[in-house]
Amino acid sequence: MKYQSELRKKRNFNPDVMLRKQDRKAGIDGTILIARSDLYFAAERELRLFLRKCIRNVSPREFFWVHTKDEQDLPITPTRYKGIVNFQRINDIQRLDNWLKNVNYRLLNGMVHVVHVETKQQRKKRILAKYPPVIRSLHYSMDFVFKRFFPKWGPTRRLYHKINKGRNRVMSLAETMGRLSAAGFAIVDHMSFGGKTWIVTCKKGAPSGKKVSMGAICRLKRIGLGRKAFNVYKLRTMHPYSEFIQDFVMEQNKLRENGKVENDYRITRWGGWMRRFWIDELPMLVNWLKGEMKLVGVRPLSRSYFDLYPKELQDLRIRVKPGLVPPYYADMPQTQQEIYQSEKNYIKSYLKNPVRTDVTYFSKAIWNIIFRGARSS
Repeated sequence: MKYQSELRKKRNFNPDVMLRKQDRKAGIDGTILIARSDLYFAAERELRLFLRKCIRNVSPREFFWVHTKDEQDLPITPTRYKGIVNFQRINDIQRLDNWLKNVNYRLLNGMVHVVHVETKQQRKKRILAKYPPVIRSLHYSMDFVFKRFFPKWGPTRRLYHKINKGRNRVMSLAETMGRLSAAGFAIVDHMSFGGKTWIVTCKKGAPSGKKVSMGAICRLKRIGLGRKAFNVYKLRTMHPYSEFIQDFVMEQNKLRENGKVENDYRITRWGGWMRRFWIDELPMLVNWLKGEMKLVGVRPLSRSYFDLYPKELQDLRIRVKPGLVPPYYADMPQTQQEIYQSEKNYIKSYLKNPVRTDVTYFSKAIWNIIFRGARSS
């Protein structure tokens, strides 16, 4: 095939412009797809090796290769294939959550779904390299506000979709993977090349159905007294949908000695600054007024973090309410084991003498914060 030989000679692989009318062929059941042999040879060596590395028992030739944002182009029951690889950049798919749910419904559990995205950092690098120094900062700022902020703020979301049809949105890697996880896909791995990031997932079940807030204040599920889950109110310091990939991030990235995730890319730049000075925790005063938390006490933990704790400490934790000021700032532990011991000592002391314990720990914490420079890590 003449065009196939031309595809093999291409070095700069760009999935956004690869499809032309003559490249399209009618697939099974009338769907429009790229001939798998053509696409296989058109993809760069990195993508082929990446797919083989992630899905060792399946050849890339067994996937349903497509370049579309129309769900009608997808097979209804793809029993002939092991999964779907979509060459449509998901930044351009309108109503992305609904699209991913529809893809989920068309796949069987364990089937593969491969997508690619231009992340926020990749987009910034492309824009700054494209324009001269005089205007590139201004262009990037305007691009960020219109294509990142407008789609996520309620009053401007409808306007953005009406003007731009939801195309060319700015999306972070954390948000992209979070959306995939919320739609019922487990993240297998991801890789960046050609100015895009490819994400390999597999269907693990039905979409979560949870409503995700894009606002500045978010509600996060935490384990409280009696192992009862409650919503903690915090200012947003992570990219939207980040809560859906917490297990994946904890599995991929190592935990530091203090128990925090190493190089947690879910946290925004300004979010890291807010965390350092506890600004993000100010809305938790609402939880204190509602009686779900007290002034001094152990930190409220998510289910993932709670499950990492020793069984003995888990049983102690659910006997007391979590607090706004944790014993961490009174004892200043350095390692995760020291944090465990600090919380254990506090809870045992509190169960014997609640008032004296809280007064003592609160006084030590304030002293360490003011005079010893204790900060949230």
